[in-house]
Amino acid sequence: MQGVSYLDGAAALILTLALLRGIWLGLIREAFSIAALGAAVAAVVKGVRPLEGWLLEQADLGMWAPWLAGLLLVVGAVASVAVLGRLLRRGVHAAGLGWADRAGGALLGALEGALVVVLLLVGATALLGRDHQLLAGASTVELLKVLSADDAGPAAGRDVAAPPPG
Repeated sequence: MQGVSYLDGAAALILTLALLRGIWLGLIREAFSIAALGAAVAAVVKGVRPLEGWLLEQADLGMWAPWLAGLLLVVGAVASVAVLGRLLRRGVHAAGLGWADRAGGALLGALEGALVVVLLLVGATALLGRDHQLLAGASTVELLKVLSADDAGPAAGRDVAAPPPG
């Protein structure tokens, strides 16, 4: 029997930490943490140019205007989502659903951890190649091979919108 590879150990550690983080935060704070990141990205994408223009009208900030605009938008979006999440979490706990919040947080945390592991594996295999000795023998890489579309077999290239053959 072969021992656990370092890569598999790291993946297990990431999943465990993400699961524990989810339990600690709870579903609402975990979901709102992810939502805050999305809100910050959306705010920056949509609002940097208008806010930058306004900042330049108010003060001569030069090249610092877009950076300050982005920072203000990120802080504002994250703070808004955090306040909303805190209010919602208080309501859930007042209703006696704290255990459901923790269980849902564990599930969402595990999903978040799995996403991190997959992203790290995809990055490592893209940089090193699937057959690199650092990745050899890792069951997580084998799982990635099974799940990837290019190894899925003859159906992988078929157009799902095409009518069935025959």
